[in-house]
Amino acid sequence: MRLVAAFVAVLLVAGCAAKVPGQAMPGAPPPSASPVAGDPCALLTPEHVKRLDLVEPGVGKPANPKLELPPTCEWEQASDDRRDSVTVGLSSDMSLSQYVGSSTAGETIELGGFTWTRYLDGLLGESYCTYATELSERSFVFIGSGDRRTPEKSCEAVREVVQLVASQLPGGQPAPPPAPPSPLVSVDGCALLTQPQADELGLRPNPRRLEKGWAGDLPGGCEWTVSGNSEYDLLVVMVAPDRSAAELDYHHEPSGETFDAGGRTWAVHPGDKRACTVILAYDDNSSVLINRSDNDEGPYCEDLKRAATLVTANLPA
Repeated sequence: MRLVAAFVAVLLVAGCAAKVPGQAMPGAPPPSASPVAGDPCALLTPEHVKRLDLVEPGVGKPANPKLELPPTCEWEQASDDRRDSVTVGLSSDMSLSQYVGSSTAGETIELGGFTWTRYLDGLLGESYCTYATELSERSFVFIGSGDRRTPEKSCEAVREVVQLVASQLPGGQPAPPPAPPSPLVSVDGCALLTQPQADELGLRPNPRRLEKGWAGDLPGGCEWTVSGNSEYDLLVVMVAPDRSAAELDYHHEPSGETFDAGGRTWAVHPGDKRACTVILAYDDNSSVLINRSDNDEGPYCEDLKRAATLVTANLPA
């Protein structure tokens, strides 16, 4: 199936310059002789790339007529290695039906002034999402990306890309404004426990500040050592202004247990008897995590409930 070939091909040719010309006619049957030509890398501006947290510049690859592949451009994720790169394809001399072949058509959505159809991949399944729209009988655009962490949400990020790409197509609607940043964007993890609160929890002073990416793709935060115990008895608070609670799983499966702290609901993610994590969905796109771990066994999930109550009190309303 050619969809797979397009997604996994090594993209070698870079370049992002020209505005894409053409005569797209949203809401009407595609014209028979108005192919669109241009550079697929031009379908996301540098501002769009930054907004999507992708790596600039995009890496382009020319069409491959033998494999019936249109020109494509790929942008790597800047800070999330569990999401696939974003691929945009732009054809000016091939029909959409010729390209998708036997791929199964899924949902149809209206975005950016165009009708987009999702095409399902038999090998990649729900973890990869591709939307495509016809611009004429022999021109089309497709956008694809995947999410291996939460496959059921793989299309959410792609729909945002679709709206940005549509804004660069003739007849497309302007891109929607970016969502306002989470109030957590200005929150210092070390300020989520005051020194008197840290004392109440038996934490040593002078916590260690953790920068974003301090361990793999984890968000930044703050690390305290628990007084009177080993140097490995740690309490960590992490603040993720740009990642949902579902994305911030911290490698521990949820138990299904939740508890209320200051009017907010935290979910318990127990590890083994030497660790526990609790996670707060601050809103749909941001979260807070508290982890307690040590070499020795302990009732760490219960300890974290006390810590969560104090942390919640210091969060923005």
